[in-house]
Amino acid sequence: MNPRDRGALAQRAALIAGRCAHAKKFKRHNRELTFLCTRLGRIIRDIARKIDGDAALEEVFAMPLSKAIAMVGMRSARGPMLGQSPLPEPVPFRRNQSCRRPSPQ
Repeated sequence: MNPRDRGALAQRAALIAGRCAHAKKFKRHNRELTFLCTRLGRIIRDIARKIDGDAALEEVFAMPLSKAIAMVGMRSARGPMLGQSPLPEPVPFRRNQSCRRPSPQ
């Protein structure tokens, strides 16, 4: 792998982070997430610096940059994880209610 190939390196880090979270290796998972957040922060600053003063480019990149800034802000020690959206809680599925025996009272 070419060390200058930044996309492949970040893609590999995202893959490792997912694997480590699934395997409950949270120290390694957090290390990979820190690497990804650092990359994202660098990209945000780089894009913001390059489009500064160009109204057309600022309009085009307004939504993606705001989403990226929100994702960087979501990361905390024990708070919501990256990419998690505030969706309503799912309703629990009740199985076979008709087959249950009535409880003695």
